[in-house]
Amino acid sequence: MKFTSSYKFKFMLFNIVCILLVSGIVAFTGIQGIESSSVESFSRVGQNAVEKAAEKINMDDFLRLASSLDEKDPYYEELNAELYELKEIFGCKYLYTMIQKEGTNFVYVVDGSALVSDPNDDFSPIGTEEDIESYGDAPFECMRNGEIVSSEIEEQEEWGFITTVYYPLTDGSGNVVGFLGADFSAYELMETISTMKIKMLVFTVLGILLALAVFMVIIHFFFKKMNNVVGRMQEIAGGGSDLTVRIPVGGDNEIGELSAACNRVMDTMQNMVKTVSSSVNDLSFNSAEMLEQSIKMTEMVGEAENDIDVIEGKANNQADLVNQINGEVSEFRKSIVSFSSKVQEQSEAVSRSSSSVEQITATIDASDDTISKISSEYNEIVAETNANIANQRNITEQIVKIQQMAQNLYEANKIITSIASQTNLLAMNAAIEAAHAGEAGSGFSVVAEEIRNLAETSAHQTGSIKSIINDIEAAVGEMVNSSGKSEKAFARLGEKVTSLQGSVQQIQQGMNEQAAGAKEILDMMRVLTKSSSEMSEASDTMNEETAAIAMGMQQISASSTDILASTAHTSDRLKQIKMFAEESSGTSENNEKLSETVRNIVDSYKVE
Repeated sequence: MKFTSSYKFKFMLFNIVCILLVSGIVAFTGIQGIESSSVESFSRVGQNAVEKAAEKINMDDFLRLASSLDEKDPYYEELNAELYELKEIFGCKYLYTMIQKEGTNFVYVVDGSALVSDPNDDFSPIGTEEDIESYGDAPFECMRNGEIVSSEIEEQEEWGFITTVYYPLTDGSGNVVGFLGADFSAYELMETISTMKIKMLVFTVLGILLALAVFMVIIHFFFKKMNNVVGRMQEIAGGGSDLTVRIPVGGDNEIGELSAACNRVMDTMQNMVKTVSSSVNDLSFNSAEMLEQSIKMTEMVGEAENDIDVIEGKANNQADLVNQINGEVSEFRKSIVSFSSKVQEQSEAVSRSSSSVEQITATIDASDDTISKISSEYNEIVAETNANIANQRNITEQIVKIQQMAQNLYEANKIITSIASQTNLLAMNAAIEAAHAGEAGSGFSVVAEEIRNLAETSAHQTGSIKSIINDIEAAVGEMVNSSGKSEKAFARLGEKVTSLQGSVQQIQQGMNEQAAGAKEILDMMRVLTKSSSEMSEASDTMNEETAAIAMGMQQISASSTDILASTAHTSDRLKQIKMFAEESSGTSENNEKLSETVRNIVDSYKVE
């Protein structure tokens, strides 16, 4: 890409033009401001000068002098001296009065640029006529409007760069007859402005160069980052790139956002390449598998052709066998008729045996009912015996608990006896101490006596309780012994009942087995009867079906002929399938080659 056609060149050119344009505007505005400020400064000084000079002018004397233009008039020298003094004070180059003669021609009246007594080249004697058209419009505006007017800095052929302030001179009627002019030399100012223009131009150029340098640095870093992005994108576009490498994002700006966007593109491409790589592998695997399946299909079609040839041969054999079977079916129908008569005789014999077995089964069922009732009664006895044993066991447990409670009462009574003994001892000690205390302990002695009496009563009662508890323990002991003997008796009774129940159950089991055997025999006899009937019916059915079979054989013969025709048609279709399979094999090989090409392209990118 050419540099002149790049955005970098266009961007640089645009910014250079903008910098030059802005710098030119700033320089022009600055110079114009300096000129305006200078003119305004001269205007203020000049306005003060002409106002002071106007105060010195006596209009009656001035109009007389303007009318006579007599240089010998004393007022001429007097006004000249005063104007010259003001000119020196305010630094004017020229301070003069003029009256209009005709059109743009004016006549000098009093010129204060020099003294009348010491004139110089710049002095204009009274009556000097001059065309002031080159002065510009300012003096004529002053004459028209009767106001103080300041001119711009103008270059005049005789006087150089001049700026003038004009003051209108009016007669007694208010008519403007002339003006008072104060000229200020702007040569030094213009020299200063020229020097400032040169300096400003130099500073502008330096500023432009500095701005260009800064701009070039910024452009360099900007397009360096842009070139990083472009270079990275060109690497990716050229293929064989490392997609794991990312562009540095940098700051939070447009280039950073562009870099981040490019990184997101590379993330997407990385995922796409991974997906394509996986898909190419799957495609390659599927192509290989399809090629293998196509080869197998071709082989299978060849085998199918061979099988069709075999089927065709077998169809011919089948037609021959059908004819042979037709003869055999006729012989089979004759055998079925003979078998049917024998089955009828067997069915009658089975019916007679079934009657005898039913009588035996009825006798066994009656005996079994009787044994079942006996077994039911014994089961009730066993249940009652077990319940009594359980009740006896509960009684024994309750008696043992009562015995334990009696023992606990005995221990509690011992503790109470001990407490009563200690209380009696304490009461005796308290009585002794009360006796030692004398009259003061008499009340306590009575209390101690009462406590001792209570302790003796408690000891007597605990003795009675101990005797009762001993009697309870003896009675409970006898109850425990009786309960144990009763429990053992119930246990022996339960064992005998259980033993007897086993015998009854064995008898009942034997009867049940006999009944089951008889029922099985009866069921078998019924099955035989049913089978005999079914066999008789089946023989009739078989006789009918053999006729149908004969007809079916004829249909099979016709089907064999159709099969032969179909095998020929199928053989043609298999040849077409074989051709399609060979074409599919070629397509699979082409797919595998294309997959390899795509895999090489994808593998040229590094994604991990």
